[in-house]
Amino acid sequence: MARVTDIVSRSREKPVFMCDFSSPRDPTADWLGEARNLNADLFCVPHLAPHPTRPDAITAAHLIRDNVGTEVVFNLAARDASKSEVRDRLNNARRLGLENVVVLQGDANRGVADAAGTDRFKPTELIAELKGLGGDFCVGAVADLANGVEKEADLCRLKVDAGADFFLVQPTFDIEAVERFLANPGLAVPMFFGVQVLARGGIAFAPVPEPLRLQIERGRSGADAAEETMRRFLRLGVYNFYLIAPIYPGGARDYGLARQVIDSFEHGAGSAPSV
Repeated sequence: MARVTDIVSRSREKPVFMCDFSSPRDPTADWLGEARNLNADLFCVPHLAPHPTRPDAITAAHLIRDNVGTEVVFNLAARDASKSEVRDRLNNARRLGLENVVVLQGDANRGVADAAGTDRFKPTELIAELKGLGGDFCVGAVADLANGVEKEADLCRLKVDAGADFFLVQPTFDIEAVERFLANPGLAVPMFFGVQVLARGGIAFAPVPEPLRLQIERGRSGADAAEETMRRFLRLGVYNFYLIAPIYPGGARDYGLARQVIDSFEHGAGSAPSV
């Protein structure tokens, strides 16, 4: 068992890869085998809309950790459950020995009912609730620089004050925005910056610069492009990465390309590549 913050502190300025990993809807798919082959330092299990053949985030995180042996982070969305339901989920996570969690608001358009009404946590409230559980959880929060660098920095400081131990920063190709964000005071907690591995026909979660989009459409490897982006991050002193494998319409993933990105860098006990 290891907390996210402990893994980062042991890395000694070597890249740490937290890989977004979701179980498929196909109950016959060998998704745990895919996880074993990925070679990530951590897995981040997203909060997904309920589906009868797919485990929820807490169950999937437990299965990955126990079958793959890699530490996990599960996402917990505030918007789709009442406070009592959220507390029940947290008690379940504690029983399973999970201790790394990322708190997020949750998206209204992901097929998850917003049924809790006003009897629900705001993300900052949920972070504070988690930190009040006697240190059982290492609590992460999310940031999205697309909302505006200064505005997001102010919100992140509120989350740090509430008890956030680390952040997942949504993917961006705007390195200048990242540099401005890093210059803000009061954010001295580990930040995992999102890097999406692009693919022809895949879904992008951030505006892609037109030259890069054309390169991908003309056959450039998304792994090669992701490596280039990461080296730019390394020059800023960023060593923690939230890696998102290609996602295609219908939910299919290409974790092979994500593995290529990870394998191109020495991480864990290795040394950072020259930049």
